[in-house]
Amino acid sequence: MVDGDGKVKKTTFDPQRSTLKHDALFACMQEKIGAWKFNITLNGADSPMPYTFDLTSGALPS
Repeated sequence: MVDGDGKVKKTTFDPQRSTLKHDALFACMQEKIGAWKFNITLNGADSPMPYTFDLTSGALPS
């Protein structure tokens, strides 16, 4: 979730789709993602920002 100023407000993951089973890695990702900055929203409201990570060996960014 990104707030109206473009700051990450909350990170969550979909446990049914996620293959990430390493708590320390997830905590590290949450910390780093929390520092990301996005464009401000047009209406100043919080906005969901879905993002998929592919951490498989040899994965290419899409």
